[in-house]
Amino acid sequence: MTDEKRILTQKSGYKVVEILSRCEEPGTAINDAIRKMGEILTADRIALLEMGEKNINNTYEWRRDNVFSLKEKRGSVTFDNYIGMLSEAYNRHSAFIIGNIEDIKDYNAGKYKFLKENDISRFIEVPLYDNTRLAGVLVIDNYSLSLQIDVGSFLEMISILLEYMVVARQHDIEIKRKYAVTVDNNHREDHINSKKDTRLGDLTEIFNVYEDISLPSYYVNVRFNGDGTKAEDFIFMFVNRAYCKFVKRKPEEMLGKSYKEVFLQADPQLIADIYEVSVLGLTKRDIRYDAIGGCWMETVIMPVSNTGFCVVMLLNHDASRKEVFNLMDVAESDKSNAVVVRTAEIFNEEKDDDLAIRKVLEELGDHVAADHIYLMLADHSKNTFSERYEWCADGVRPNLGVSQKVDKDIFERIKAFKRGKYFCEDISSVKNADAILYDFLKTRNIRNSVQVPLKKGEEIIGYFGADNVAISDEKKITDIMLTVSYFISARIIVAQMDM
Repeated sequence: MTDEKRILTQKSGYKVVEILSRCEEPGTAINDAIRKMGEILTADRIALLEMGEKNINNTYEWRRDNVFSLKEKRGSVTFDNYIGMLSEAYNRHSAFIIGNIEDIKDYNAGKYKFLKENDISRFIEVPLYDNTRLAGVLVIDNYSLSLQIDVGSFLEMISILLEYMVVARQHDIEIKRKYAVTVDNNHREDHINSKKDTRLGDLTEIFNVYEDISLPSYYVNVRFNGDGTKAEDFIFMFVNRAYCKFVKRKPEEMLGKSYKEVFLQADPQLIADIYEVSVLGLTKRDIRYDAIGGCWMETVIMPVSNTGFCVVMLLNHDASRKEVFNLMDVAESDKSNAVVVRTAEIFNEEKDDDLAIRKVLEELGDHVAADHIYLMLADHSKNTFSERYEWCADGVRPNLGVSQKVDKDIFERIKAFKRGKYFCEDISSVKNADAILYDFLKTRNIRNSVQVPLKKGEEIIGYFGADNVAISDEKKITDIMLTVSYFISARIIVAQMDM
């Protein structure tokens, strides 16, 4: 796949993911999403089939102008006649693409006859699972053969979230928004109180950005009361390793379950604060005694883009302190944690990718003693890196203009002179051993450097760097940059779509 095709595929997929992640009532989100898919794939028709006990239900359908509906016909077929042994070829989160229906004639005669009678010459199916049960199938009829995107990658990109929305609807989970609380209470059933979505744990990959940070963190969905005026509880959708260790629980003991169900010592004020943050969209900080952890903690509750959801981070752990303390009195390591929390706040609050990254670099500049803090991102060729973002201390000359199309070999050369994994202590040690690298560093007035790779899986997509740092603070600076790099990597992956 060419870089241009990959970027266009990602952009197209992101448009659909954005619709599905708005946390509207699932039916509304699914309808809007399949309409957008229809426009992108220029298909005749897109349908969402859900598996009943015996029959298939055609729950949603979009069709192009002047294309007839098959909703009623598809709603009357049986699983054996329409899906049958073809389900053995399904793979989770993968598209099953048939470019010519003649290819299935010998495997499912009933389906072949149905497609032939309704002028469908090619189709795509994406299976959607509830654990191991086939819960539904997304069907695309007569997709365009001249698309500029990679159809398989596009559908794989959206399948995880679409699958969740479909199963959430089937489980009668009400995904709420800020203005959804005005639903007529006479017709509302609080299914959330009586049913649990056991699949919530499958979404943990969405929250990988928090997985490896040292601060206990979790992501929750508010459980509203009947009229939506307050929260009765909240549901754990993600918990990181640090939080599991802090509360001495395994992830499976919390994911998909409510706070009150998991912990007998549930704090009613925490529930009230989470409601306020998730609905009003304002960050809340408070120092409180955590009965579960048995210590005083600063609790930071941050809104995310989806109303009804928020992230909670815990810091300033002090098991021995008997009274509330001020943030100014905490140890240096806790101040570093505060920088990380501020980074998370910026990325949660700021929608514009470029502006969010620049704000984070400025925030780091207030706490890290360095001349430059910058991001070098991989160019399309993958053989060079260019500086895209830079913060400079007062009176320091920017390096943005001289740090474009830097050969990746330079970063390999730097590794040889690092003390530890990330810190190159003194470029004078480079002078006699590597003249090319020395000239590169000298031209940019670099005396020492901390460089943390930014990764997408195992692929290095850039470097997060700080030059001319205070050597006495090198360990603290490296620790901060390592943690912040998780957040930056996640945001850069999205930002690269607009390059």
